[in-house]
Amino acid sequence: MVALSGIKERVGIDNPKRGFLLTKRIDPQPADIHKVEQFLNIVRATGVPDDGKDMEVRLSKSDEAFAASFLKSQGIKEGAPFIILNPGGNWDLKRWPAENFAGLGDRLQKKYGMPVILTGAGKDVGLAEKIAGMMDRKPVIAAGTTSLRQLAAIMKRAALVVSNDSGPMHIAVSQGVKTIAIFGPTDPKLTGPYGSGVYTVLQKSTGKPGCKIPCYNLRCEEPLCMEAVSVDEVAREAERLLK
Repeated sequence: MVALSGIKERVGIDNPKRGFLLTKRIDPQPADIHKVEQFLNIVRATGVPDDGKDMEVRLSKSDEAFAASFLKSQGIKEGAPFIILNPGGNWDLKRWPAENFAGLGDRLQKKYGMPVILTGAGKDVGLAEKIAGMMDRKPVIAAGTTSLRQLAAIMKRAALVVSNDSGPMHIAVSQGVKTIAIFGPTDPKLTGPYGSGVYTVLQKSTGKPGCKIPCYNLRCEEPLCMEAVSVDEVAREAERLLK
C-alpha cells in the first residue's frame, strides 16, 4: 500500500517477501531488545535523531475538563487521591483473574480509604461489572466511557494504576503515574513499561515443565502464569509505591 501510494522514501525492516518495496532496507532487529528500541532504530537509520524513549500522550483542555467533570460526578473531589484498576487485555490469557482484581480493590480501599476506578474499553464493561459485583465496596466503573486521551487525563490524576499488559498500562506510564504492570505470557523485556517513570513489573514463573515465557499459545487452558501472581504480592507492591 505504501509503495502504491507513490511515497518516494519508504523505510522499513528488510523482509524477503516485501523488502523490494522499500527504498531503504533496515537489517532485521535483534529479537531480545524492547519494541521501542526496534522501532527507534528504524527512525535512526534515516538519519533522524530520536527525541527520547518516553511515550507521550498530549492532552487537550477538553480532555482535562472531561476528567475533572467525570471525577466530580463520581464524588471524587479535585486533588483527592484514587486508585485505578485496569483489568482488560487484548487477549484473555493476559488478564489477571477478576477475583484477584476484586480482592485487591477491597484490600486497598480498606487500607487507604481511596475510591477505586475500573477502566477499560467498551468490550471490558462486562468484566468491570463482574469485578464490581465481587467487591464489598462498589468501585466506579469508567470502562467504555472514555476516549484514550480522556482515559489518560483521568490516569494522570490517580495515585496508582494497576494494570495487565495492555495499551492503558503504557498510557499510565506516559502520564507519570505510579504503575504496577502484571505480566503473564508476554515478555516485559520486549513490551513492558519503558522510559522514565515509577513503575514495577510483577511476573512469576509457573514452575510447570515446558511452560516458558514468552508464550503465545492462545489455546492454553491453564493461565498459570497469570494465576501465579498473588493478591498479596500486588498489594505489597502497591503499599510500597503509596508510601
